[in-house]
Amino acid sequence: MAVTTVINHISVLFMIKESNNPLLRQIIYNTIVKLPTRNMFHRVWVRQNPNLPKIGALPILLYANHTSWWDGYMISVLMHELWRPAMSSLMVEAETLQKYSFLRYLGAFGVDRENPRDGIAAIQYAVAGLNRQPYGVVAIFPQGKFYHPEVRPLHFYNGVGLIAKQAVATTGACALVPLALRYEFVREQKPEAFLHIGTPTFINNAHPIHNNAKALTAHMEQTLIAEMDILRADCVAYRFDSFSSLLSGNMGIQQWWDTVRPPSV
Repeated sequence: MAVTTVINHISVLFMIKESNNPLLRQIIYNTIVKLPTRNMFHRVWVRQNPNLPKIGALPILLYANHTSWWDGYMISVLMHELWRPAMSSLMVEAETLQKYSFLRYLGAFGVDRENPRDGIAAIQYAVAGLNRQPYGVVAIFPQGKFYHPEVRPLHFYNGVGLIAKQAVATTGACALVPLALRYEFVREQKPEAFLHIGTPTFINNAHPIHNNAKALTAHMEQTLIAEMDILRADCVAYRFDSFSSLLSGNMGIQQWWDTVRPPSV
């Protein structure tokens, strides 16, 4: 075994990894994610492309834009309230995971993008997460930091393409699924959260870009831009009929007052 391979394996051992305790994960989700999300938002809405693969049937690499601190919570809400995979992981900055260690119990693992060896270890760990049986879901914010949702281009790191390339090399196929996130004040006191899960790309060994990490990264960036543009247009036009309620929020002052005020004469 080459020295470089040994060092990479050691790096995986010492990286900040997720905790795989299902009971603790559910407790942390209910108390630290679900409750604050219900307090903050009027509702979390979701719209899914009908061509999504069945959860567990294929490795799913879920990639999303990164606009706010709530983005990771939205991934957790999606996993717990709708997808419910046997196991899911979320790649976050190592510095964030050191500050908010409870995220480990929600499936988060850390990456230091300024450390190439740590980046390789995180990619290997992500691929291992996709290769679980049944196949896992790994979520990633390829921008690596917060950007306003109108910023173009999206400035993807190339690691997301490397994960996709290695996942296909080890399992033979991978579903690349774009997730557009957006937060808007609509008609309520509290904001709405919108999760638009777009058209998946199914990559196998016969796909023309399956072995090209840069091409895979570019493809994912362009597909996410397209899905973000669709979501923006729908929000601007108040076209929400195609969304379903994923999580309802607690009552705000507006709803509380509408409930208790006497009927108008």
